[in-house]
Amino acid sequence: MCKELLTAFAGGLLSFTSPCILPLIPAYLSYTTGYSVQDLRHGDIEIKRSLTRALAFVAGFSIIFTLLGTATGTVGTLLIKYRSTLARVSGIVLVILALQVSHLINLNILNKTKKLNLIRQTKSGLIQSFLVGIVFAVGWTPCVGPILSSILLLAATTSTTKGTVMLFVYSLGIGLPFILFSMFTEAVFRFVGSINFRLIELLSALLLFLAGAYLIVNGSF
Repeated sequence: MCKELLTAFAGGLLSFTSPCILPLIPAYLSYTTGYSVQDLRHGDIEIKRSLTRALAFVAGFSIIFTLLGTATGTVGTLLIKYRSTLARVSGIVLVILALQVSHLINLNILNKTKKLNLIRQTKSGLIQSFLVGIVFAVGWTPCVGPILSSILLLAATTSTTKGTVMLFVYSLGIGLPFILFSMFTEAVFRFVGSINFRLIELLSALLLFLAGAYLIVNGSF
């Protein structure tokens, strides 16, 4: 179970640093906390307010991702007789996702992005931040698509409980950096500007490829 959780957490961290999420973190912080980007840049914020809004945002997408894990793990439990075959098929899919993330192949179906702009209030609050988290979880692809898909595929080779826990830990991998950034907003702008996104993509591809190869060879995780 330990290696599954470590993989899920690492997947969450890599999702957070993906090229279509990390550069938008200042905008998400501004939207969820109600502070302007300039206020965030200079650290002119009330940490308690920023932190509580960030926690509500993280709670929103964590619930959605965790429910996905529960559903996927349940499917895996129902298909327990075919778990070895499912694991190897999942491994093949993970290798394909690794090639996609590394840009060695380009499948258009994995490049489509859906943005849901369901919340337009200008006043920030805990409920709005929570709803933005839900919209983030269900509306943004492929920002977390390839890596999230890989974690779901791994969850499908386990049980309902393990699938639930894996996706909760995946959510922590995305959420903990966001929570830290909500308290140290000045560092966000320096950090975002220093990130080598190509390196992040290659690390993500390597993680997916290794997980896929392991499943193909062993038939389980």
